[in-house]
Amino acid sequence: MCGIVGIINKNKKPVKKYILFKTIECIRYRGPDDSSLVAFLDNKFTYLDSVSQDAEVKFDFFMGHARLSILDLSSKGRQPFTANDLNDRYWIVFNGEIYNYIELRQQLIDLGFEFYTDTDTEVVLKAYIKWGEAVWSMLNGMWSIVIYDIKTKNIVISRDRIGEKPLYYFEDNNFIIFSSEIKQMLPVVDLTENTLETHAILLNDSSGYTKYTSFNNVFKFPSSHFIETNIYDFKFDFKRYWELGYDHEHVYDRVDNKKLMEYSHEFYDILYDAVKIRLRSDVDVSITLSGGLDSNTIYHIMKELLGGTKPINVFSSVFDDKNLSDIDESKDIQEALKNTNFNYNPIITDYNDLDLFLSVYREKTWAYDAPVPSIGFSGYSVYKRIKESNIKVVLEGQGADELLSGYTDNWFNFFRVFKFYKILEAQRYVSGDIKKLKTILKGVLSNSILSNFTFETLYKKILKKHTDMFNIELSNELFEYMLYRNNFERRYRANQEYNLNDAIIYSLQDGLPYLLYTGDRDSMMFSVESRLPYLDFRLLEFVVNLPENYKMHNGFTKFISRYSFIGKIPDKILWNKKKLPYPDASYYYASTNKELNKFIISILQNYDSKMNYGQIIKNDYKSVEKILSYIFFKEQFFNERVDL
Repeated sequence: MCGIVGIINKNKKPVKKYILFKTIECIRYRGPDDSSLVAFLDNKFTYLDSVSQDAEVKFDFFMGHARLSILDLSSKGRQPFTANDLNDRYWIVFNGEIYNYIELRQQLIDLGFEFYTDTDTEVVLKAYIKWGEAVWSMLNGMWSIVIYDIKTKNIVISRDRIGEKPLYYFEDNNFIIFSSEIKQMLPVVDLTENTLETHAILLNDSSGYTKYTSFNNVFKFPSSHFIETNIYDFKFDFKRYWELGYDHEHVYDRVDNKKLMEYSHEFYDILYDAVKIRLRSDVDVSITLSGGLDSNTIYHIMKELLGGTKPINVFSSVFDDKNLSDIDESKDIQEALKNTNFNYNPIITDYNDLDLFLSVYREKTWAYDAPVPSIGFSGYSVYKRIKESNIKVVLEGQGADELLSGYTDNWFNFFRVFKFYKILEAQRYVSGDIKKLKTILKGVLSNSILSNFTFETLYKKILKKHTDMFNIELSNELFEYMLYRNNFERRYRANQEYNLNDAIIYSLQDGLPYLLYTGDRDSMMFSVESRLPYLDFRLLEFVVNLPENYKMHNGFTKFISRYSFIGKIPDKILWNKKKLPYPDASYYYASTNKELNKFIISILQNYDSKMNYGQIIKNDYKSVEKILSYIFFKEQFFNERVDL
């Protein structure tokens, strides 16, 4: 896991070395172990490490890299990288991990290639030299990659299938920039605020896929895509190398016990291998463990693979406040850890620390390159503890809820398409639970209401309450942007037309990208690499192609996963219907801490004295968080300071 930057200098005008240095230094938390800069001009290259800070550097292309050492910890893994046998022609900067690099390396050795390092970086570079664009479909991992051919001046840029690793791009008359984070561009070019995007974050949220960012002319490089072009004739000609789909013929197949057994074995085998290859590391690998199904399936497989040879480092967010007993999972975690070899690290966040509260807001706003819709105190504390424990890699269950229909509202997608057997499923799901019944009825009612509105009319009604709260005028321009940005028409059609498999693909493409973005920033703030077995592309393809009834059955979400782990994890965890995703006590503590509220109100009154922030805190604390983060965003990136 690392941070990368690539700059095409259209006019070859000299740039001070210290400016280029800042493009990497500002994200050293992504790669604290090493860094290097290389400038290319015509057919020559220069390492800038020994060049004075004030020296002017003339280049047509530049690469920079900050390294978090995971594989081959020696200096041989330093990037920008070129292998000894390539005559300095091909260069690469790479952020991420290729989990099947061992298998690819052996294929290349069999074809006559030699290797001088034990890195996946060298494997990727030589695999591309051998197979060209076909290599992207061969990689199993997470990545943002830039490859440069110093002879032809061709450049190749690629991002992983689901978008686990970030990559942004910018172009003006002088430069084309690619980088892991937007702040890396700031030393080179003047960026202005995309007020449409920041207002969109305030009015709604940051979920929903959009290529736009909080900065004008800065865009997200699309996942599952690559570019092959020349630095002198650069074209943003994105090519897709992977797309997730499913077999429409068998969507509504009833559960067959023989097929269920076969599917469960295949599910387990794929997930088992996904965990296995994500344990490949030259440093210790840990796990974040909750009382939920997803992290426990990963923990079980880790136990099987490691065989008790060494204790597994386990990190868990827990709560000691009786008011939070509903989300505290300490007892379930302890049950999962029984009879296993582990180092348990329970983390209790001090939400009453005022200085910590504000510093986290500032840190996360800077790390996110955008206003932060939610502080996520618990995650912050967990990653901080992992770093303090000198651990660099952690396995997590992110993505399982999207893939396996773990959210409650997915039941409505399931029941939308009427089949007689679903009446029984509805009864099993509700099973006397009034809250669940209300969820289904609300979905049905919403669907009926939605059909009476155009999606534009509906969306205006949704936004109206937020525009008043944030004192933002809902101009026609902003409204049109919100419609486009949040794929609202697609969301509306999803509520009308989609079956469950459609909804899963939609969730993976629309909702998950934002969670991956926050997960990357939260973990990399503390130089921790997060690995996600449930997003192995083989598992994605397998689960999406299962008939919907194998994902929701007998009143349970994630049915194929639960069935696959019968007898392997505690039944209390396996068949728990009440587990909520992403438990976080931030809202409870922040909204009940009088001292904190008083202080926040004083800050916000400076922002807009007309607003009744006391009432807003009481009714909608999440909105207050967004305003506070927006203030820090303006302060940090545009020097618009607020007197605190």
